[in-house]
Amino acid sequence: MKIEYFPKGVCSRQMIIEVEDGVVRDVEVIGGCHGNLQGISSLLKGMKVVDFSSYIAAPTCAKLLGEYGAEVIRIEPNISDSVRFVASQVYGVTDGTNPLYDVINGNKRQICLNTRTPEGKEVLQRLIADADVFVCNLREAQAKRVGLDFETLHEKYPKLVYANVT
Repeated sequence: MKIEYFPKGVCSRQMIIEVEDGVVRDVEVIGGCHGNLQGISSLLKGMKVVDFSSYIAAPTCAKLLGEYGAEVIRIEPNISDSVRFVASQVYGVTDGTNPLYDVINGNKRQICLNTRTPEGKEVLQRLIADADVFVCNLREAQAKRVGLDFETLHEKYPKLVYANVT
C-alpha cells in the first residue's frame, strides 16, 4: 500500500510512504518547499509514535514524524542514551550543551524506562498499544528476544506500523 501526501497550499512537496504488511518499506519525498511552510506540521496530526531507538538514524526518523505533526514519545533507557555524551567526548564541548542530541530528539516527549523490569515492560506495552507507529533500531535477534519484533507486535497490534531503522 502506498500512502501519498499532497499538502495543499503549503508547498510543492509530495511524500510517498510505502507500507507492506504493516512495515514501512520506503519513504520518498519529491519536490521542495518554497516560501510559506505554515501547515506542514499538521500533516500527521493525531498520529502517535513510540520511539524506542538510539544513536542517529532511527531517532531522526521519529523526529521527522514529529515535525510533520505526529505525537512522538521517546523511550530512553534508565541508564541514559549514549548520544547525550557524544558532544563532550567527541567534539570537546564542555559547556553542558549537546547540539546533536537536541537535533535528533526535537519534537518529542520523553520518558525514562527500565524495560528489563516487569513494570517497565508493562508501561512500554501500554504505550505501544496506543500508538500508530513503532520506531526502533533493534537487531532481529534482540528484538525477538525482548518481544519487540515485527511478528510479535503485529500479532498483538495488527494496525501498528513497524519501522525498524537499522
